[in-house]
Amino acid sequence: NEENVVRAAFNSEIPLISAVGHETDTTLIDYVSDARAPTPTGAAEIAVPVRSELLLTTGEQGERLKRALARRTGQARDKLAAARLPRPEALLQPKRQRLDYASASLPKAALALVQTARLRLSRLAISPASLKSDIRASKQRLRDTAVRARPALARLIETRRTALASQGKLLETLSYQSTLKRGYTIVRDTNGNLIRSAGAAAASDAFKISFGDGDVIAHPDGSSPPTAAKPAKAKPKGDQGSLF
Repeated sequence: NEENVVRAAFNSEIPLISAVGHETDTTLIDYVSDARAPTPTGAAEIAVPVRSELLLTTGEQGERLKRALARRTGQARDKLAAARLPRPEALLQPKRQRLDYASASLPKAALALVQTARLRLSRLAISPASLKSDIRASKQRLRDTAVRARPALARLIETRRTALASQGKLLETLSYQSTLKRGYTIVRDTNGNLIRSAGAAAASDAFKISFGDGDVIAHPDGSSPPTAAKPAKAKPKGDQGSLF
């Protein structure tokens, strides 16, 4: 129970077995040793096992190893047998059966296909009677279309004529001639350029004044009387004239 003995046992790199014989109490060395025996004889039994028991344990371990190896080998053999490819005859047998079935059903299928094609061809066969019937039906459809097209065309022309007349009236309303008819005039110089101020008119030798019914030539100093231009020809009633 001395401290230096306990520390020496704890720091020892060699495994220790505490074997204090006939002890009346648990000693401190029992807590720091690697193993504890009640007597030195027990410690010797721990340190040196019985040969017969060692041989028995070794034999049991060997038998267990053999059984495990045999079981593992059997499992691998079973897996190999399950993964083994079948014989070529077994692989080809289903394909042979399918080929025989297809060979047996091919003539019937070809005959049925030919009969279906012949029936469709007979339905599509062209005869003089069918052509005449188609021509009569086409003529009737053409006549019906013509009957329906005449009123539609007349309505379309009338709609376009009304729209054109409306646009002509709008153009006439927006033209400067309508403004001139309401009492306004346009003043231009001899080159036809607009004169927009009295100063520009006074600086000109002569200028032309456009009224709603014609043009006159005037001089700012009044040296010569105005000369009336030829009035514009009146458009015949009902004649729209050109819009451009």
